[in-house]
Amino acid sequence: MTGWATEEKASDDAVQNHRLDSIERRLDKHDEMLHKLVEAQTRSEEQMIGLSASFELLAESQTATQEMINGIGQSIVKWMMGLGSVLVTAMIGVQGVM
Repeated sequence: MTGWATEEKASDDAVQNHRLDSIERRLDKHDEMLHKLVEAQTRSEEQMIGLSASFELLAESQTATQEMINGIGQSIVKWMMGLGSVLVTAMIGVQGVM
């Protein structure tokens, strides 16, 4: 009887060891997946930081462009007002001569 009990114990130990090995392999796979997810998250955060910096530069560029366009528009208006004044002066001068 002791031989049979010993064989059953050895069989139970083998089954238990097989289950533990299977669980360990699954845990290793999960660890690998978690590691890959952490790496992907890190890359994603780095890309978001770069994208944020790009948006800031774009906003600054847009602001500078808008200021330049406004300056050009103001210069054109001043030039046209000066041209209008010259024309009015010339017309008045011509009428005064006549």
